[in-house]
Amino acid sequence: MTLAFVFSGQGAQYEKMGSTLYEKYPQVKEIYDKAKDLLGYDILSLTKEQLNQTYYTQPAIFTMSVAITHLFSSHGIQPNIVAGLSLGEYSALVCANTLSFEKALLLLQKRAQFMEQVSQQTVSKMLAVMNMPREELEALCKQVCDTSTYYVAPANYNMPGQIVISGEEKGILLMEQLLTERGMKYLPLSVSGAFHTKLMHEASVLLRPFLEKEVFHEPIIPVICNTYAKDIRSFSIPDVLTKQIENPVYFQDSIQEMIRLGATTFVEIGPKKILSKFIKKIDKNVHVMNVEDVLSFEHAIHALEE
Repeated sequence: MTLAFVFSGQGAQYEKMGSTLYEKYPQVKEIYDKAKDLLGYDILSLTKEQLNQTYYTQPAIFTMSVAITHLFSSHGIQPNIVAGLSLGEYSALVCANTLSFEKALLLLQKRAQFMEQVSQQTVSKMLAVMNMPREELEALCKQVCDTSTYYVAPANYNMPGQIVISGEEKGILLMEQLLTERGMKYLPLSVSGAFHTKLMHEASVLLRPFLEKEVFHEPIIPVICNTYAKDIRSFSIPDVLTKQIENPVYFQDSIQEMIRLGATTFVEIGPKKILSKFIKKIDKNVHVMNVEDVLSFEHAIHALEE
């Protein structure tokens, strides 16, 4: 078995996520307590409204993800390959011993701060588009950009049959109209910014100096990065993490690369089962499970130790 860990991104957060693990396992409590000392607030006390703010969402999901990784490690379970969706890439890098939890958390806090700050400058929306070929959707986005003053672009290539587009609100409304005319299904997403598009350029510029002065160690296992869907060891890590903010997330391509490299069992780490659903659509032959609480962790441990 070749074991892959994939780490959740923003959007699946909920109040008190990780609390049952915190209450049962000292390894989890240790990570959450470190986060509290560094951040100056208790993640488990965040309200729903706070968790829906990027500034709080990203550190909260990251802390939960790393805590679960440490819990697996204490049971002697280590992945052979990792990846993460957007902010989940930071969890993947910690899992691969590239950064310490503390350093990654402080970087991610800056990332979240800058992304929220920049997102407030433009009224924007994100839209999940169903069952539209990649090339056709890209062409439609370009059509809107070329024929109007509004910007829209693909942001997340999640799985076969789902691509998320992002952009200025009026551009997305135009896209909705064009998609309706074509009989295409779509779903508006509740997010605070046009993430993974050029509208986030200023956030990437603000974050770059913090990334460039950090020391990144060589990952001990492959980390498949969002921006290129390739092993991050082939690139400059600060450069990849800078570009990641304003470039599309190629999640489907990343999972396909992990499978090409031999991954047969995937464990999604983080709230809910969003990535698990994507992976099952990408390749129905791989084994997929998720971990977000005591019950799902115990199920995963039982399955992986057999």
